[in-house]
Amino acid sequence: MCSILEHGESLKGGGAMDVVGAIRSGLSAGVPLVEVVSADIPGLVGRVAVGLNSGRAVLLWDCVGGLKGLNPEGREQVIRHVPVAEYAGAPAAGAALVDALGLLGAMDDRTVLLVSLSHRLLAESVEALQALLTLRDRLKAAGKAVIMLASASVLPPEIAGDVLALRDDVPTSEELAVMVRDLVGAAVAGGRQCEAPDEGTVARACSALRGASSYAAEQAVALSLVSRGRVDVADLWARKRDLVARVPGLSMEALGGPTLLDVGGLAQIASYFQAVQAGPSGYSVVVRWEEVEKSIAGVSGDSSGTTQGVVGAVLTAMEDRGWGGALVVGPPGTGKSLLSKALAGTFGLPGLVFDPGATKSRWVGSSESQAAAALDMITAIGGNRVCVIGTGNDLSGIPAALRRRFTDGVWFCDLPTADELSSIWTIQLKAFGLPVQPLPVCVGWSGADVR
Repeated sequence: MCSILEHGESLKGGGAMDVVGAIRSGLSAGVPLVEVVSADIPGLVGRVAVGLNSGRAVLLWDCVGGLKGLNPEGREQVIRHVPVAEYAGAPAAGAALVDALGLLGAMDDRTVLLVSLSHRLLAESVEALQALLTLRDRLKAAGKAVIMLASASVLPPEIAGDVLALRDDVPTSEELAVMVRDLVGAAVAGGRQCEAPDEGTVARACSALRGASSYAAEQAVALSLVSRGRVDVADLWARKRDLVARVPGLSMEALGGPTLLDVGGLAQIASYFQAVQAGPSGYSVVVRWEEVEKSIAGVSGDSSGTTQGVVGAVLTAMEDRGWGGALVVGPPGTGKSLLSKALAGTFGLPGLVFDPGATKSRWVGSSESQAAAALDMITAIGGNRVCVIGTGNDLSGIPAALRRRFTDGVWFCDLPTADELSSIWTIQLKAFGLPVQPLPVCVGWSGADVR
């Protein structure tokens, strides 16, 4: 599936479409510069090469292999326009991206060049950026195009307005269900003893696989079939947790965590979210953002723009993707973080932890790229039904623009009342396997103090 990243009309009008079809439509409209964000760049290269294999020379450039043709027409262009190295060990012509772009200018009309890992390259090579700017109009006139393949969209401002930006979306639940059944069928046909999953198992497997690329999802299911002889949902969740942990700034809560029954107090906010989940627009994932005011501290004084860029990406994602959630503030130890875990545990939802500070990098453009990757992963798992629970001790340090993004309101967690303390003591004594016993004087204690 595919979606348009930039605001505006879709090339085929509303809704998602196959990314190769979107690329073809763009090329037919004379678009010379395209960016496709994908979680599986090698797989995308293969699909684009097949999908554009109709009267166009298709070539690939990457930083290891240089220029190579992906179809007969593309290989002919390489033979005709890429000089042979003058001596053994000499760098091949087109080994550098800027040289490859120069060679593209001399190739036949309608030639298409795929550039792998463009988000890394354009941030480091002003020469390649200048080459794209210089070639833009010549490419358009000749019906040629450069298709930049990236794992995150961080286009330099000099060309951002000239690029058709597309997203190669991860598989939907329906597509994952087909994939699971096909893999099981292929395993059985190949002589492997595999237990056929029922519809409930397929649905749970799809939930565990949401957010993974087609390749990663296929590998996870295949490994489960080989090692377990069945689709093991717990196995798939473990692999998903590993996948999420590889994204800077993102981690996943352990399954089977606390529920609202394990929270003493906070009855009003618990009742509110129970009503939300009972309605038609319940959330599909809970994201915990700890100590919001500390994680965005220094935005106004950030001369590098790094923190501003990360916070801006979060603001845009929450607004444009329709995310909701609550901002929960109060003294330390009053159950703010526990609430997020309990919401996920009560409603059987994935629980993620988002740390914007962990997305920052010393490399130019890398912080924004890593923040975008984290936000894209959240979207892939939860779609537009993402509940962000932001915690904090001081509301005054959180800008009004960010407070407004928490559409389920701002909630204050005070120290527990006497009745709430009694409930917390009961819960904690049971959790630690302790008998009922005389309790200490605990006026002014928080739930964390009791624990």
